[in-house]
Parts: sequence; C-alpha cells; structure tokens
Amino acid sequence: MSGFKYDGTIDLRPGSAAAQVLVLVGKNKEVLEVGCATGYMSRVLVERNGCRVTGIELDPRGAEKAAAVCRRVICGDIESLDLPPELGPFEVIIFGDVLEHLRRPEETLRRVRPLLGEGGYVVASIPNITHLSVVLELIRGKFNYRKLGLLDDTHLRFFCRQTVDRLFRNAGYIITRWGRVAIPPELTEFQTDLELFPEELIDYLKKQNPDYETYQFVVRADKNGEQGSAGGQEGESEVAGAPPEEALLSGQWHNEAVAGLVERLRQRERVKDREVTRLKKALLEKEREIARLQRMVAELNKGDGY
Repeated sequence: MSGFKYDGTIDLRPGSAAAQVLVLVGKNKEVLEVGCATGYMSRVLVERNGCRVTGIELDPRGAEKAAAVCRRVICGDIESLDLPPELGPFEVIIFGDVLEHLRRPEETLRRVRPLLGEGGYVVASIPNITHLSVVLELIRGKFNYRKLGLLDDTHLRFFCRQTVDRLFRNAGYIITRWGRVAIPPELTEFQTDLELFPEELIDYLKKQNPDYETYQFVVRADKNGEQGSAGGQEGESEVAGAPPEEALLSGQWHNEAVAGLVERLRQRERVKDREVTRLKKALLEKEREIARLQRMVAELNKGDGY
C-alpha cells in the first residue's frame, strides 16, 4: 500500500475513465494535469501517449513522487495558486475526478483557461450523482459518504449531465465530446439489490433518466469564442474506442462488488429452493388429505348402499 488515497494501478480497460481520457488527450501533447496525485496517470501519458506533462498536486508527498515522471510539478491548491500565463501554453488540461473536490470549480476552469494555447481544450472525468444506485439510496432515506466512489467523503460538488454542461459553458468552454463509464447499480460500491424495490418504480426511474447507469462522464471541452458565453450547441459524440454501454468498474471495489452480487444470487437461489421444497411438502400433504377424504366418502357411500 502506498498510503495515498488516490493511487494504485490504473484501469486501462477499453471503456474505463482512464482509457477514455487517454483517447481524448491524444498523442505528443503538452499537458497540464491538475490533481496529478503520485503521477500514476502522468506516467501513462508520458510512456504511452508520448506527452510532456506538468502536474499540480496539493499533497507534498504525492507531488514528490509525481516529480519522477512529470517534467515539472507544482505543489499547491489549484484554487489559490498563482497561475501566470507563462506557465503555459498547454494543448490539454486534465481534471481527472478533480472538479467535484473543488469549492469553486467554475472559477478554477476560468482561471486555467488562459493557460490553453490556440486549439487547446480541457479533458475531465466527473462522477454522476444521478446514478440509479444513489437515487435508490435516497429513496430509502440514505446519503452515506464513503471512502471512495460516487459519495466520496471529500466530494464538495455533485453533478449531473446538465450541470456538467452548464459548468463548462459558464466558464467559457463548449463540450465537444461526451463519453461515459456505465456500471449497473448492482456492481457499484452500493451493491444495490433491485429486488428490494417495486419493478414499476425501477422502470419509471430508468425511463426518466437516460444516465441511470452512467457512473462517470468523460468530456472534452474546447475554449469557446468568448469567455462565459452560453452560445453553441452541446457536442453529443461519444469517445472513439470507448464503448459507452460497457459495464466497467474502476478497480478498488471490483472483486468485492462482484462477489457480493454472486453471494446474493446464491442466497436467493437457496431461498427459492427452500420455498419450492416447502410448497412440494404442502402439496403432498394436501394430496394425502384429499385422498383421505375421498376414502371417507367412498366408505360412506358403501355404507349407504350406493
């Protein structure tokens, strides 16, 4: 264990958030990674994509480790750091699961905008608070923070598709590429048991929210013509090579979630087996009772001379 909350082996399976970010960033780019942690993503950007990466990291221990792979690491809070234009220009600025941790994400996006060169853009992954697993938790009267995931205990902001779009528009960007990581509620950290809820309710919630399985949004946002402009049309294209419907987990709770789902299915099977056995026994007893009554009727009929 590294001792860092956001560290570990990066998930590069097709459709994962990291894989989609790599596709959107592209090759041989001048990159600023905000919240680079220990540099685990920066390393992949350098080694696989041939990028030159500058990192910004709040934790001094993480910044020290990231310095081994980044060309430069600035240690500090992105919301209060001095960001002189000469720090750039960058072709891409990455916010990988960072914006939800900020007090003023819109202001931060505005502040980094001058660091982007001509044709520059932001790539961001952002959790979706309207995932069905969270909605069903709320229906049960629960909103419990966790160490990781959609209700990470360090999240300060929560986003749906509309508020992600509004965030970037208000900050002077236009989203030109939409991707997503899709995970069924049963396979999230909540391990949601859909059988606890009426089928009609689940169907209704799914119809009302096309993003009911969207765990994370992964977007590319280009600089708009005028900062803060609300003009333009929302880009709807998906990330090439990143199938949006593929159900993927982001690692930490994968085995636990799958094992939990399998065990619940096994428990249901055992309950059903017991119920079938009980019903068979009850049926046999009824058949025996019917046979006994039929014999009694036959004896009575015989005694009456029928």
